[in-house]
Amino acid sequence: MGACSVTPDESKVGTLGHGVFTYDCISAQDPYCPTDALDEQPFPSAIAFGGRFNLTYEPSDATAYPNVAIQAVSADYFVSQGNVFGALRVGNPWFVAFAQDGTALDLTPVKILPIAGVQVTDTSVLPLDVAGTTHTFGAAAMGALGQPLAGEVLFTWSSSDPNVAAIQNPNGEVSPSSSASILLVHSGTATITAATSTAQGAIVLNVESAP
Repeated sequence: MGACSVTPDESKVGTLGHGVFTYDCISAQDPYCPTDALDEQPFPSAIAFGGRFNLTYEPSDATAYPNVAIQAVSADYFVSQGNVFGALRVGNPWFVAFAQDGTALDLTPVKILPIAGVQVTDTSVLPLDVAGTTHTFGAAAMGALGQPLAGEVLFTWSSSDPNVAAIQNPNGEVSPSSSASILLVHSGTATITAATSTAQGAIVLNVESAP
């Protein structure tokens, strides 16, 4: 699935008022961009430490400034490739939009918070946990106040009993997204955990035998 754009609120008009900064999810795995509300979210209030996202800027006079580049004021806050940024530090960095001649057009702050919790949910349409079926689980990074944090985050997925529920991600238990494919193998109980370096969340599955 392609990137989903969110519509910025007034607070994300640049501080100098010369244009608008827009947050884009780099994939559907960013929990901030649910597939049923692609264009209904405001600019995120906070981004997860380690989260990856796309940031663009549209000047009010796009004809006068056709090629705008975005840079973080403190480069050590992010790793970047083009307009895709990955948060390396917790804090309140600023982004600056530069014109092609190097003129600073506008700027905006963002907030990067540590991941304090992880919410794991079964996103499948299947109503029951029955052996022989495959379910998709999603994970969302949460802040200390329980608020969702934006950005695509790398989670490590694990099962307490692979004989009951086995992770089927193509690259094993480490998924570069917030989702995991789980094959329900046999009746029993298993706990599926999604973890980062600072927090984890889990969901308990009670798998039933196939009828």
